[in-house]
Amino acid sequence: MRVPYQEKDLFTLLEESEYFDPLEIDILDAMVVLKHDGKKEITASEVSKEAEMSVTNAYKYLYSLKEKGLVEFRADKKNKIFWLAESSNPFPRLFSIIGAEFLRKKKLFQRLENVYNTHVTDKVWKGQQLKETFEEGFAERIAYMFDIAKTEILITTKQFYSDYIVLDALKRAIGRGVKIKIITEIADQELSKKMQAVGVPLKIGFGHGQTIVVDSVHGLTLNLNGTCEMFLNYNTDYKAKFEDLWEKSDSF
Repeated sequence: MRVPYQEKDLFTLLEESEYFDPLEIDILDAMVVLKHDGKKEITASEVSKEAEMSVTNAYKYLYSLKEKGLVEFRADKKNKIFWLAESSNPFPRLFSIIGAEFLRKKKLFQRLENVYNTHVTDKVWKGQQLKETFEEGFAERIAYMFDIAKTEILITTKQFYSDYIVLDALKRAIGRGVKIKIITEIADQELSKKMQAVGVPLKIGFGHGQTIVVDSVHGLTLNLNGTCEMFLNYNTDYKAKFEDLWEKSDSF
């Protein structure tokens, strides 16, 4: 299908939003192509031909795009005539719909959290030892480490985290009063100020990759080969190594 160069970002962003059916995107693609060819008003038959789908499907997805505010139409005697919506930008409205759904789910998950608290104990993995190596899902594993912390989290990393899942878990740990120390190879003044504002000391130092030590006996290490090892309920020398590196690192 011919996609005008300046419109390619539109279709990439529509896909990334995960809010549009792939066939809806094909319809919009077809309408943009036809518009650039000089067709400002389009029939379902013309759209179906350009999008390489049946007229029935073209109507179906034109109507769904109309509900989302991206397509407008009028009924002539023989045909319905469609065009890309020009009355207003539909995306602020669409985002408000998504925002409303997010708030509904947020309340639901807050209720789930409260109900599930009756099953939560102080024993991590029932006190059993566990070692696990994995090649993906790093953010989720790091967040798990932060969530099981009761007293202390020690972090060495090349560059401080930017992932929302990780930062949100760190925020929860801070809210529980967990003491946190961070050694990073790369940082800036803004990050240092943010950490100081929430009572988290940060130093510049050079460790051996990424290591997280939780309550002295749990942790996670990122290996040079890109894999990660998580361990629970093991006595290691990682805390002692961290404290030694902490003394040698520079305050920001």
